Amino acid sequence: MYYHISTNAQFMKKRNNSIDTVAGIMILYMIFMHCCQFTNMMDCKFMQFMQIVFVGFMAWFFFKSGMYHHQEQNAKHILEKTCPKLLRPYIVFSIIGWPIYCISLLSRNDTTWWHYLLTPCKNVLLSGSYGGALPLWFLITLLLVKVISPIILNKFKHKGWIICGFIGWFLYQINENYLTIYPIYIMNFFPAMFFYGFGYFLKERQFNKCILFVSIIIFMVSFIYPSILDFRTNKISDGLYPLYILYSMSSIVVFNNVFKNINRSITHIFTLIGKQSMYWYCAHWPILIIINLLTKTYFPFLESIQLLLISFTLVITILCLIRPLVYNTNLKYIIGL
Repeated sequence: MYYHISTNAQFMKKRNNSIDTVAGIMILYMIFMHCCQFTNMMDCKFMQFMQIVFVGFMAWFFFKSGMYHHQEQNAKHILEKTCPKLLRPYIVFSIIGWPIYCISLLSRNDTTWWHYLLTPCKNVLLSGSYGGALPLWFLITLLLVKVISPIILNKFKHKGWIICGFIGWFLYQINENYLTIYPIYIMNFFPAMFFYGFGYFLKERQFNKCILFVSIIIFMVSFIYPSILDFRTNKISDGLYPLYILYSMSSIVVFNNVFKNINRSITHIFTLIGKQSMYWYCAHWPILIIINLLTKTYFPFLESIQLLLISFTLVITILCLIRPLVYNTNLKYIIGL
C-alpha cells in the first residue's frame, strides 16, 4: 500500500505541462472532427488520415484520468469529490443545449411535441446525453469509471482493467452480430475502464524507451491496417476491435512522449486549452449547432469544405471570446469549470 501511495505522490509532484498540452491538441481535434460531422466532411481523405493519427483520442482522456488515480481513495470519497466536478457542467450544459436543440428541430419543421420533451429524456437514459449536448456522455461514463475504479484497480489490480478490455470486446461482438445493447454507457464503460486502468499502470512506464519503441512500431502499422472505433457506442467503423485497442494504446504513448520533449514556447497555446479542457469540451457543441443552423440557412450555396473552415474558425473564435467572461466571473463556479 505504501509503495503505491508514495509512487503516485511522486508522480503528481513530477507532473509537467506536457499532459495538458496533449489534452489541448486532443480537444482541438475533437472540435474539428465535430465540425466535419456537421459539414459532411468525415469521408474526405484528410479526415480519414486524421482519424488514424488520432485513433486513440477518446481513449486518451480516460488514460489521462487513470494516471492520477489514487489507490487510497474509496468510492464514497470519489463520489464526494468528483460528482460536483462532473455533474455540475453536465447539468448546466445539458440545460443550455435544450433550447438550441429545440430551435434545431423547428428549423427542420418538426412539430411533434414529444421530440422536444420526451426524446431528450429517453436519450439521456439510454445513452447518457441527447442531441443538444451529445458530447456530455463522456462525463457520465467517466464518473462511472472513477467511482468503480477502486474495485477494479485496488481489489483486482491489473486483472480487473484487463478483463474490462475483454468484456468490451465481447459486448461489441454481441452488439455487432446479435442485438443492440442499452444503455449505451454499458457499452463504453468497459473500454473506458480498460484505458483508465492502462493509464494508472503506465503512468511512469510510458516514458520507458523500450515501450516507446514498440509503441512507435505499432502506431506506424495502424496507417497500413487502420481500425477506427466510435467510442461512444463501442462500434468499429473500420478494421478490427483488438487492433483498435493496440493502436490506441500505442498512439497514447507516442503522443505523450513526443510532447513531453517539445519546447514549451511552441506548445503554449495547446497547454492553455488543455488546462481548461472542460470548458472547451462542454461549450463547443451548442455553439457549433447554432453556427451550423446559420450557415445552412444563409449560406446554402457554400461547399462543404468552405462550411468546414468557416465553422471551425467561428467555433474557436467564439470560444476564445467567451472564455474570459467565464473564467473572470462567478460563472466559473456556477458552471463548475
